[in-house]
Amino acid sequence: MRIEQRVGRVHRIGQTQPVAIFNLAAAGTLEGHILEVLDRKINMFELVVGEIGEILGNLEEEREFEDIVLDVWAGAETDAAAETRFAQLGERLVNAQQRYLESRAYDEALFAQDFAVEE
Repeated sequence: MRIEQRVGRVHRIGQTQPVAIFNLAAAGTLEGHILEVLDRKINMFELVVGEIGEILGNLEEEREFEDIVLDVWAGAETDAAAETRFAQLGERLVNAQQRYLESRAYDEALFAQDFAVEE
């Protein structure tokens, strides 16, 4: 969400030039794992602003994403275990994204029609 907010700040009304966003993270760090999972699994940087929040909200748990990530990281005894746990988190995000897309399609099917009264 913080990355999405940063991107939004540079895409303000009146922006006249294309904006390039770079996210730097050292390999093997917690931030590196998070960016890799979010980018590879749900293509975070291609989503419309706001969608990442909807996807994270579709995780099975009623906890903050940061808390889930901390548990994944802290619960891993080795680097290999951390990679496995982050891969599992990535799969959960893919499932959450699928639920979000199904819900969005359902909403569009229900509410995309024009219900204006003809006179």
